[in-house]
Amino acid sequence: MKHLPLGILITLFALLGHCTPLHAQNTDTTSNVVECEPLALPFFEDFDTVVATSSSEEGYLPHCWDKNWNGSNAALAPHVISSDGYQYFRNLPNNALLMLAGSAEGYGNMAQVVLPHFDQPLHSLAISFDYRFEHHSFGALTVGYVGEDGMFVAVDSIEPNRGRYDRATVTFVHSTIPDSNAQIMLQWSYDSAFWYGVAIDNIEVFRDTTIYPPEGLTVDSVGYHCVGLSWQPVENATAYRLAIIIEHMSLIVDTTVTDLSFFFCGLDVNTSYKVILAAVVGGNPGRCAYVSFTTTCYEPALPYLEDFENVIPSPDGTHGFLPLCWNDITVRADVRHRPHVIGADGYSYISNLPDQALLMVTRATVSLPRLNQDLQNLSIALDYQFEDDTKGTLSVGYVDNNDTFVVIADMAPHAGSYRRDTILLNDLPISASHALLALRWICNVNVSYYGVAIDNVEVFAAHPDLQGIEETGSPKWNVEVFPNPASTDVTVRVSRPSTLTLLDLQGRMVIPSTAVNTQFPIRKSQLAPGTYFLRVTTDNSTLTKKLVIL
Repeated sequence: MKHLPLGILITLFALLGHCTPLHAQNTDTTSNVVECEPLALPFFEDFDTVVATSSSEEGYLPHCWDKNWNGSNAALAPHVISSDGYQYFRNLPNNALLMLAGSAEGYGNMAQVVLPHFDQPLHSLAISFDYRFEHHSFGALTVGYVGEDGMFVAVDSIEPNRGRYDRATVTFVHSTIPDSNAQIMLQWSYDSAFWYGVAIDNIEVFRDTTIYPPEGLTVDSVGYHCVGLSWQPVENATAYRLAIIIEHMSLIVDTTVTDLSFFFCGLDVNTSYKVILAAVVGGNPGRCAYVSFTTTCYEPALPYLEDFENVIPSPDGTHGFLPLCWNDITVRADVRHRPHVIGADGYSYISNLPDQALLMVTRATVSLPRLNQDLQNLSIALDYQFEDDTKGTLSVGYVDNNDTFVVIADMAPHAGSYRRDTILLNDLPISASHALLALRWICNVNVSYYGVAIDNVEVFAAHPDLQGIEETGSPKWNVEVFPNPASTDVTVRVSRPSTLTLLDLQGRMVIPSTAVNTQFPIRKSQLAPGTYFLRVTTDNSTLTKKLVIL
């Protein structure tokens, strides 16, 4: 914002509110001085009743207006000219206000005019006027007001034009000056060896009745499924109309509230939304304020399994999807080569895919959801199949605080069928404690697109394939789950007294901890189709089994 001094005249004018006579009724007949009282709205000035000049003498402004310029020739100060009063402006509609600026002798690089006081606070006003630049590339016209210190405070710049009159409107709704009688000011500036001008006509000042958008619309809190919003009040508003829409413009919330805050739950995790808010004044909604936010990802409890069966697959050659809260770290411009889930026939070069799998081609990195515990001493297991076991490297690692992938281990190359390997996450640096687990594929052939298919990614605290734990003086501890997969009731049989807990894919408890001596029935009617984890604990040992309900 540009601040320029107005000089002694403007300072006195702003502080005392006195100027040349007219538009006033308070006349002191003994001194012939007329005091300029605040004017009522609407106010209109077409300059047609002001004496126009084209001479070398100082020209005139309307009564109760004031001017300031930093030139030495009084005839070049802002003044009203007639239709032929300035040779570079043709076809002026009768009289108009001329403002000149430049660095040539006698000119100043800045000219200002100050309008009279009005009987309404500045922030409730708007000004509209016709204007015409002498040349659209030379000079700047700015609308503002006289600040408390007598300095010019810019509000808005006017779009340059040339050869025609355009009409501009500027509002002062965001003016912060406490003096409600602050005066509107127009400033013309040009700093060059030449001089150029602007003509202004048909100035109108009126009360701004626009219902402006609420200020300060803020997302105070956001979680997996909830958002908290707040905003500043709008004058005379009786309510606020609020909508929340999702990225593809589906309406999620459409409501009217009377408070200055709103809290809502029921959103999807890891999803972007937009909030639209408008004040309601006199039953009419006004202009809208906007803010966007993205809900956070859940932090799944262990054991965590992703088999990609609930993700929409895509045929080869189109951009597909990743599981919820998985992210493509190294986004490629070519959507065909971004990591995505494919169906069993979605990629012709990798056969025998078990239903759906994650495909990574050329060079790609994907991160898993952030887990609700330290990565240290966890294990990650996955099925994988290379398109060609000589054409790339699959790595397990994590994404550090600098969004850099750090390798923990490279998987053994394997093509033609699925291979399952388990990586123990031990001896990690402290910086990896709550990092994001990630998978990276790098194709080592620059001219070809080779890939890897990945399935059944599992993260757990104990190896799920263990059938028993050897203890001194004790037999092996066995856990049987049958049938599995199951379309009927399931039986869990244990070789020693244990505690059984059933969890879903998000780590939520479906069957709470239950003591079992030898066997326990799980009713299929209790479970929706899907994948579950059966956690069986005895003493200080835990086994985890995957259970699939058809």
